[in-house]
Amino acid sequence: MTINLAAFEKGTRYTHKATGVFWFYSTGSDPSAPFVLHLYNRRSMKPVASYRFKTEAKRGDWVAKYIENRMKHEGRKAERRAENAATELKVGDILYTCWGYEQTNVEYYRVMERSGAKKVVLRQLRKEYIATGDMQGNSYPEVTDPIGEPVVRLARRDSVKINDSITAWKWDGQYKSESSYH
Repeated sequence: MTINLAAFEKGTRYTHKATGVFWFYSTGSDPSAPFVLHLYNRRSMKPVASYRFKTEAKRGDWVAKYIENRMKHEGRKAERRAENAATELKVGDILYTCWGYEQTNVEYYRVMERSGAKKVVLRQLRKEYIATGDMQGNSYPEVTDPIGEPVVRLARRDSVKINDSITAWKWDGQYKSESSYH
């Protein structure tokens, strides 16, 4: 991408429509780098970059590269948004959590229904625990034995955030290891 700097006037605002990046050109008082660039992102009040360049061409190349990188970044953000927009979870899927400090707690949940494109209704499942040692063991869900009340949560692609510190992931059918102090 090349930018024709001959058309730019000192102190004029130029905007790249796709990224929202805008910039101002000016000339500086430093004779070794007289070409100044003040670069802003979208609605920012302060410049994200202020640089001095020895030539107009170097300044133009820098702006072109910056806009190219911003376009790539915006593309990656759009891809992530699209990936997270729809969930892969279906009614009947089993989810598990693994959390704890100085012990490992595992809980299981079943997707009872979908509520819109991104919300799911979950119920916690009772679990079967098999001791494998002193204060440790494996567990798996009792899929037909829900406990507790249904809860509505926002689903991501293959997980659901239960609370601020616990995320439930799609269960792979394997025993999950637990540990406890009782």
